[in-house]
Amino acid sequence: MGKLIKFPGHRVIHKKDPLQPQITEEEARKIKEGQFIEQITESLTLDIIHVLQENATDTKSDIFLRDLAIVIESLKSLLKRDFDRTHPMQFVTDSIAKIHTLPDGRKMTDINYSKIKIKKKKKKIDPEELDIQFDPDINLD
Repeated sequence: MGKLIKFPGHRVIHKKDPLQPQITEEEARKIKEGQFIEQITESLTLDIIHVLQENATDTKSDIFLRDLAIVIESLKSLLKRDFDRTHPMQFVTDSIAKIHTLPDGRKMTDINYSKIKIKKKKKKIDPEELDIQFDPDINLD
């Protein structure tokens, strides 16, 4: 084998990709904020799950996972509001939670769940189970 000749890397001209759009400073800031919010939420969620597992909570059940999803979305909502961004959970929070200031200056949170409307599932009726009797008005004989 002969000697290895290095490629002249210092002579390579890198052109900007015309297909890759340039993002504005504002868009770059929002992307960084979004990543920051996701990282904090993930870290807090892992801590919550770890503490609950240590305290014998069933973290595998569907009910737990459903409730955890609400906690996660609440955390994201809280953090996004801090960055003056919106999140759908903020509407829920604003609807049910009010802060009252007591005469001594302390703050009290009032959570009123009555503003949430609960729809009850209709029980399906099996047509074969119904006992329907038909009595005709006229005699066809």
